Amino acid sequence: MRIIFFLACLTLLLNSNTCKPPLMEEFYTIVVKNNSPDTVCAYFADGGVNGIQYPDTILPTVRPPLISIYPAKSFNFDSRRPWEDIINDLNADTLSVYIISWKTYQDSLWESIRSNNLVLKRYDLSVSDLKATNWRVNYQ
Repeated sequence: MRIIFFLACLTLLLNSNTCKPPLMEEFYTIVVKNNSPDTVCAYFADGGVNGIQYPDTILPTVRPPLISIYPAKSFNFDSRRPWEDIINDLNADTLSVYIISWKTYQDSLWESIRSNNLVLKRYDLSVSDLKATNWRVNYQ
């Protein structure tokens, strides 16, 4: 009887390490790494609230809330949906990521940023591009 109880406990213990907890929420991440000496922010044209997506390369009319990414730091952009699915659902299977100076974002009117294209860099990325970089965007 002890052997059966021991084997049952051992089986439960071994199986508990291979399964995800049933209520554990999973996130999918794209990491933006700022390798520049200046603070920047990133805007993802994922067709979300503003509906902007590649090949439309203009910024949205409404100023989006953006997060600062300090020099030599990274920020994780998390999604509850796999990024692969989000990108594949876009019109051109391409995610545009805009890098904007934090100072410009803070000090300028959004309409000025938008109309004067005050973007430091724009990345147009496919799923295969992101897989090749392990879901990382490295801004230089």
